[in-house]
Formats: sequence, C-alpha cells, structure tokens
Amino acid sequence: HTSRGHESARCRLFMRASVILSDLIVYLPGAACAVWGFSSKQEAAKVRVLALLTLWWLPPLLLIDHGHFQYNGVCFGLCLAAAGCVARRRILIGSLLFTSGLLFKQIALYFAPAFFFGILAHCLFG
Repeated sequence: HTSRGHESARCRLFMRASVILSDLIVYLPGAACAVWGFSSKQEAAKVRVLALLTLWWLPPLLLIDHGHFQYNGVCFGLCLAAAGCVARRRILIGSLLFTSGLLFKQIALYFAPAFFFGILAHCLFG
C-alpha cells in the first residue's frame, strides 16, 4: 500500500525538524523543571544530571515521536514542568502548565488523577 498524502523528502525533513525543535523548546526544559522540582538539596549533582539525562533520552519519545511526528514531547514537557511546579508548591503555575498540556494532547488526561490528588493534598494539608 502506498500513502495518498504528500511524502516528499523536504516535507519529512520539515516535519522531523519541527518535532525535534518542539522537544528542544518544551520537553527538555520541562524535564529539567521536573528534576528541579523533585530533587532535594541533599542530592548530589550527579544524581540530578543522571535523572535529567534519563528523561532526555527516553527511548519511546525518541523512536516514536520523532519517527511518526506525534508531538508528544510538547504534552509531556508541559506535564513534567507542571509536576515539578506542584512538587515545589507552585500550584497555580503547575495547574496552568498541566492544563496547557491537556489542551495540547488529551493523552495527558491519564495524569489528571495524580494532579488532582496532589493539588487536593496541598489544599487540605498545606
């Protein structure tokens, strides 16, 4: 079977470049925000760097997202940044980031219960 869509080499190059650029702009800073949000001052810098590299080199994101132009990195980057903000008790910013991720791709709905109970716990127990 052949595709009925537009499949020029320039088009594929543009699409791959746009996915990689969106990851550089949104996913990588979001992962850094999550590592910053969940790390403590007692953790060694080596542990933080290892956690960051683990998130940056996530195989499903590299293989699927960059190969099939899904732009999941934008959604996951916004959700990771939101989680980091909620962990640091910046609830409003975290809520805005999570809502942005949810509006970008509805796959973020799977994370909604965790955010709901995390924010509820913050409201109830301070």
